[in-house]
Amino acid sequence: MIKIYNYSKISDEVWLPILKEAFKLAKLKGKLVVIITRGKIGGGTFYRPPNLFNKKLFKSKRFIKSELGFVVINPCLTAKDALQSAESNCITILHEFKHASDYFYKLPFDSHKVKYSNRCHEKRARWFSKYEAKICIQNMWKLAVTIDKLMSK
Repeated sequence: MIKIYNYSKISDEVWLPILKEAFKLAKLKGKLVVIITRGKIGGGTFYRPPNLFNKKLFKSKRFIKSELGFVVINPCLTAKDALQSAESNCITILHEFKHASDYFYKLPFDSHKVKYSNRCHEKRARWFSKYEAKICIQNMWKLAVTIDKLMSK
């Protein structure tokens, strides 16, 4: 189950099919909270459970619980064209969902002493997002059309 907090200009109807597909591809089970920010540069972060409390993101002063953790996605809207931005967003979502999957299946996370790009969990997530899993092209096109409309304004 995915709980989405969308602060971007892109509607939930565009994000939800992509998130659900990535959830299935990563073989996740349980509740995952996805926060989509208003950023334009692109990127993402996975936070392990039990709680996340951020007054900036959550205006209500309450804890939000999740079994799998929290994924924060900063949408990429600055690429050369909309399709490249959509593909970058899909790869980021798959990458962060793989981190949640690693946590769920208790795969090892490296310490901070190892160089970031050489950590085993980063290598697994990079391989998964680029080669193993692919988001349906129709969902990616919907996102690309929406991004194109935003970029042309």
